[in-house]
Amino acid sequence: MRVKFSILFFLFISLVILGKTNFITAHGFVADKEFRLGNATVSFYDSTNQVKTVKTDINGNFKIQLKKNKYRISVKKNGYTSLLGNEYFV
Repeated sequence: MRVKFSILFFLFISLVILGKTNFITAHGFVADKEFRLGNATVSFYDSTNQVKTVKTDINGNFKIQLKKNKYRISVKKNGYTSLLGNEYFV
């Protein structure tokens, strides 16, 4: 039986504007209390429920380009309880 832990989610947002477009690069990592979690799914939902999804690398890091907007953020990993964040401005 697997013990489920809450995922401690760290999101560092880089407000790197690509030229004069409305896109930014968001990057961060996913970790539990002890380790960074590879192969976790990080999903960004906008106000129209369109989703952009990225998987973390083996060290739990991710990087994604998004339109400037407000997003709900969801993190999922097998064996862990899902985490759904409030709205964040990205």
